[in-house]
Amino acid sequence: MTFIKVANKWEIKEGEPKAIEINDKEIMLSNIGGKIFAVSDICSHKKCNLSGGFMEGFEITCPCHMARFDVRNGQVTAPPATVDIEVYDVKVEGDDVLVDV
Repeated sequence: MTFIKVANKWEIKEGEPKAIEINDKEIMLSNIGGKIFAVSDICSHKKCNLSGGFMEGFEITCPCHMARFDVRNGQVTAPPATVDIEVYDVKVEGDDVLVDV
């Protein structure tokens, strides 16, 4: 595993998706109840950026066609998407947020 520091914990606001890029991968970070999650920022349906969508609980809704994904496991929770998105391991050390890419 190769964890890379991507943000400070305070930069990832509760319920506000944050887009980052690491090694040419577009990743979306989210903070839910103080726990940080990292998933692909690219919707598997039509390649829109999920970080432009909105969070409700553990779900991100794609702003293009309203597909929804669970940020805990990347699973599709509402169509039109049918393919899950990639999930990345996250660890927090002090205020540093690190993602395994």
